[in-house]
Amino acid sequence: MRRFMALAALACGLAAPVAATAERVAIQSWQNREYACFDGGYLAASCPGNRAHVFEIERLGGNEVAFRDPASGRYLRAGVTENALMALGGDRIGGWERFEMTQTGGTFHLRSVQNGQYVRAGIGQQTLFGAVSPHARGWEEFRIFPVGTPSEVSLENDHETPVLFAGAWVLDRVLDASGQDVRFNDRMARMRPVEIDAQGRLHFTFGCNQINGQLLQRGDRIGVAGGGVMTTRMACPGPEMELERIVSASFASAAHFAINGNRWSLRDANHQLRLEFVRQ
Repeated sequence: MRRFMALAALACGLAAPVAATAERVAIQSWQNREYACFDGGYLAASCPGNRAHVFEIERLGGNEVAFRDPASGRYLRAGVTENALMALGGDRIGGWERFEMTQTGGTFHLRSVQNGQYVRAGIGQQTLFGAVSPHARGWEEFRIFPVGTPSEVSLENDHETPVLFAGAWVLDRVLDASGQDVRFNDRMARMRPVEIDAQGRLHFTFGCNQINGQLLQRGDRIGVAGGGVMTTRMACPGPEMELERIVSASFASAAHFAINGNRWSLRDANHQLRLEFVRQ
């Protein structure tokens, strides 16, 4: 009997869902550049970066995700009213709490698993969120950032247009968090330049992942909006994946920079060199 109960318990353990991994993020509307926060209990694209609501994004398998409020443990729900507005619901994940998240370029689309409609952030004067759109463009486009430190948030609200960085840059030197040089293939770096537009939006590709971010600058200080770059997070075998991880972490820790001629160096808060680029 004991053996039967032990086997039954083991079977239940195997059948139980695997705990979802979570990371803290902020959501920004691509259309009006405002961050998601709550207005009258409903989610709206109406706040600056320092007032953005922080969610834990739980990856549920495939491209499905859920957004959990870390303070209350409740999940973001898309079927709160007849208009499918979005607010915090219960502490369990059902159909209305599940979203399909897909990426196009540097932006993401969210689609409610329950009603099959895309999430829109431009409903009414409050620019409320709701799962109401049959298409995905404009108000249905979002950027999802890992949450940064308070210093990065303050930089986001007081920065210059980082025109100094516009152009294509080739990765020349990479150092890990301990200050050790990371070896990589020069040919790979030349084929994967970091491209930055006049507004500071950066884009590069390593392996099978696309990486995007928004540079912020004030004087010699530098940061990335939301505290880090966005990545498609595909599991790509090979050395490029490790290089991608270190470069992404270096951008997330960026605090200071210097440009000397055609060279650009990126340093962390301790002024330790992390990345060096050469203008292409």
